[in-house]
Amino acid sequence: MSDATTARNRLMQCATYLANPLFNSLVEWRVGKKESFAVEKLLEDKKTGDGKVLPAGSPNDEDALIILVGVVSDDRYALGPCGSYNPTYGIEEAKYQLSLDRPTDQVLGADYDIGVKALRRLQDNIATGEDSRFLILENNGAVSVRLTRKVLEKRVKVLAGGMTDDKKEKMLNFPGTVKFREEIRSFTDTHEVSPVIVWENDTTEIDDELQVAQKVEGALVEAYFRVRHMLFDKKGQPPYNTFTGILEQLVILKPREAPNPSPSFRGVKRTSPYRPKPMVVKEGPNQSIAGDGKEATVPGEGEGSGRGKRRRT
Repeated sequence: MSDATTARNRLMQCATYLANPLFNSLVEWRVGKKESFAVEKLLEDKKTGDGKVLPAGSPNDEDALIILVGVVSDDRYALGPCGSYNPTYGIEEAKYQLSLDRPTDQVLGADYDIGVKALRRLQDNIATGEDSRFLILENNGAVSVRLTRKVLEKRVKVLAGGMTDDKKEKMLNFPGTVKFREEIRSFTDTHEVSPVIVWENDTTEIDDELQVAQKVEGALVEAYFRVRHMLFDKKGQPPYNTFTGILEQLVILKPREAPNPSPSFRGVKRTSPYRPKPMVVKEGPNQSIAGDGKEATVPGEGEGSGRGKRRRT
């Protein structure tokens, strides 16, 4: 049994796995003042931090960690230390981002299709109108799911001037471009860097930010993310909805397969460097060997071909 199949059997027991038939009956929306967030329905009573009790069947007070298995696309991929950082827009706008495409595996591919439908139904349960943006993307019939997270998050408590802690030290030593590192230093007391948690397998976390981007791109992954919704309804304009998939964790199920080297080139033991064979051009009615100073046409572009522009060699 493959690792992917083993993972799939395990995930089908999780309420928040998008391919679980019960997903849409167990995950709903908790509406907030500015945005709403997807949560699990409680299957048993839960005591909150302030001493209140949320009864079974009510929405949780925490985001649901939704799970989808897909292949990480190279389209607008930005999972390196700097994420999508652009000095023009500043580090506060920088994000880690990726898109999940449909797996080629037959079973996981079917799960992906079911999962996308479940995600659409989740969106439809709260959306106003039919304009829903940013989370589920379509291009030439192919469907992908876009996930992001901000490079920086605000600290719960601002660090007093001159003080330091592990989070500040991490920011001061975080890799990146010169501009990125210069800008990140001005946020060490108010923010913390928040890279995606990536596991190479069930026991090994990739803690080197420089390796994350290389190992994740093109891999088959188990992605964990939260979903937030905002409605934009300005007077005189059609309403539209934004859905944000906030990426929390990735577990690599299968690394990207390295392309096979060309057998005709790499498969032969050589005693000297490879050299291409000399080009041979046969003369025809309207062609000549390159370099003789005569007019020549590209093969197939002679008189009567319909493309008969001549060129000087």
